[in-house]
Amino acid sequence: MVSLLRTVRSLQRVGLREWWRQMQYIGDAKSGTYVGKDQFPWVENLTGTRGAYRPYNTVSPKISAWEPKINSRS
Repeated sequence: MVSLLRTVRSLQRVGLREWWRQMQYIGDAKSGTYVGKDQFPWVENLTGTRGAYRPYNTVSPKISAWEPKINSRS
């Protein structure tokens, strides 16, 4: 919530039209400060391409796979 003093100061600095736009689209009235920036930059989705993230295991397996032993028939 914006304080009354800050609202009046912002109205005087940027004008009624810009102040109203800030309240409608940005959600805060901070004149002279860019408030509507995203926190994380946009990154292209690489799913299904060679550049997609593919984890790999660096730990040796704790259980070894079963390998059947075949005895020769005599």
